[in-house]
Amino acid sequence: MRKPVITLDEFDKQHSELDDTLRRYRVSKLGRHIFNPRMKKHLSLRRAESLKAINAVSRMALVRVLYEGAQALWEREEIGKLFFVTLISQKFSVTLDQANRFKTAEGRAWIKSIIGDGDYIGFWEIAYYYRSPFLKAGHKPHAVWHAHLLTWNVTEPDVIKQRDRTNKAELAFLPGRDAFHYRALSRRQALGRVIYMAKGCLSEYTAYPLSRDVIDPATGEIFKVPGTTWMNRKRPIRPGSIARVTLAMGSRPLRSLCFASGAGKDIKSVAFKTARRALRKQRVCRDKAIREAVTAANLTPTKR
Repeated sequence: MRKPVITLDEFDKQHSELDDTLRRYRVSKLGRHIFNPRMKKHLSLRRAESLKAINAVSRMALVRVLYEGAQALWEREEIGKLFFVTLISQKFSVTLDQANRFKTAEGRAWIKSIIGDGDYIGFWEIAYYYRSPFLKAGHKPHAVWHAHLLTWNVTEPDVIKQRDRTNKAELAFLPGRDAFHYRALSRRQALGRVIYMAKGCLSEYTAYPLSRDVIDPATGEIFKVPGTTWMNRKRPIRPGSIARVTLAMGSRPLRSLCFASGAGKDIKSVAFKTARRALRKQRVCRDKAIREAVTAANLTPTKR
């Protein structure tokens, strides 16, 4: 079981490990022909400044400035309480080969229909199910597009109304579960969730039904049968699954997966500009160091 991704160090550690795993898989017999040249460029360190969702270095750069921006704004406005919301509806679940058809504009409109025009920022993410036994096509891998967001300057009764209204209108992906759930957080706790919601796909899932007790009316014997409520079973994502999710995500920019409203728009705008500028500066410095090293090597006299 992997550690929760709620610190910057853990974010960097797990995304670096994910990137290393994918890099090794790409040169293996199974994975060497999976990615075309364009996808390989999007995954490269040199292209990190393009801020593609599949690039681990892009995510690591972005999460830091998102964290700093959220921290500065919430401290300045003395925000003491926030709400971390997860939205996971059956309508955004598809077989993995259809995942790239997800329209982020449709997703943003759906979020707005639920949350409204308040202050919030969040991300869409893929949950990868290698088996979904409750579905007719459950033997096929599924991508479940879902959203995490942080909202503030809203009362808990209003969040509860949003939750209740959504759970009446939407079916969750897992049978017997809610499509909308939330947690009230302190500012410090919420900063950890800024990190969490910016992560990539680090786990893979299947699900199992919770059992329930049934009494035999004839004998009075109590025995357990599968119920109608299902629970996730999670494990670290496998190398082949990482590759499949990467292909499903394609060349989507991180900006398209991030959504915001109100004061959240300022956090988003500054974060993306700052991350791109920092990554470009790093690239220029690397290129300069390489040129200087090559020049120095060419000027070094060879021994005879």
